[in-house]
Amino acid sequence: MQKRYFSFMGNRWAYPKRIQLLVVFVAIALPVFEGLRQVLVPRGFVVSLPVFHSATLGNDRQIAVYLPPNYYRMPQSRFDVLYMQDGQNVFTTTPTYTQGGNWHADEIADILIGEHQIRPLIIVAISSTAQRADEYLPTRAYDQGGNARLYTEMIVKELMPIINRRFRTNIGPKHTGACGSSFGGLVSLYMGLTRPDVFGQVGSCSPSVWWDSSSIFRLLANVRANPRPRVWIDIGTQEGDGMAQGVEKLRESLSAKGWSLGSDLMFVEEAGEHNEIAWRRRFPRVLRFLFGN
Repeated sequence: MQKRYFSFMGNRWAYPKRIQLLVVFVAIALPVFEGLRQVLVPRGFVVSLPVFHSATLGNDRQIAVYLPPNYYRMPQSRFDVLYMQDGQNVFTTTPTYTQGGNWHADEIADILIGEHQIRPLIIVAISSTAQRADEYLPTRAYDQGGNARLYTEMIVKELMPIINRRFRTNIGPKHTGACGSSFGGLVSLYMGLTRPDVFGQVGSCSPSVWWDSSSIFRLLANVRANPRPRVWIDIGTQEGDGMAQGVEKLRESLSAKGWSLGSDLMFVEEAGEHNEIAWRRRFPRVLRFLFGN
């Protein structure tokens, strides 16, 4: 006698083949529905600016800018701005040479804006240069680093005026953020701590707090950020010895300086390696925390 299984489709009994067909249908339908979600969501634009020369740092770099959906259909609207480091790895259309690929920040922003989870925003992707370590690391050690102050000055005094002139931006720390990962996460945190009058929203993903015997803690001990920026910090549990412990200590140090976990401070520790795959997975939560409706 053939064994029968209960079906939730009414009060009848269904044969195993019906269940198998249902499983196959669901397996096929879910990717289709997700694909439709991607297709139907309004799309933003990524525009490349002319090569940007910095007199402060004495070098050139590429700048790409994401404009939210309907930017050109809302001529009276102004938008918050997020400045992202390692800009060559930020957008879907940008060629990258990293193992983890891009952050797909443009596609993620499209979806979150389309679902009204975040405010429409502009994302400025600032490509790094051959002097990446010098520019991103706050202190000098091992013959590199020490120019984070100049890098921050470059953004504030040279790049930001161009962005504000060319695009319809909201001005002020409440509307301006910095975000990056690894060395880029460290300099983004540095920007928020040293220029809270400019950068009021900070996304620091897997920050390299170990640099120069954790010199960022010496900076944090002496800093008096006013107004205090909102800070997101995160770390993956498979990023290497001591990495998670260092970022946990950063969370504790920020809390001791007055940041409130769950209010103006968010900390996430979860499975993940030190690569764009992990940062891309966490990026929607970064945006929701910093620019959520």
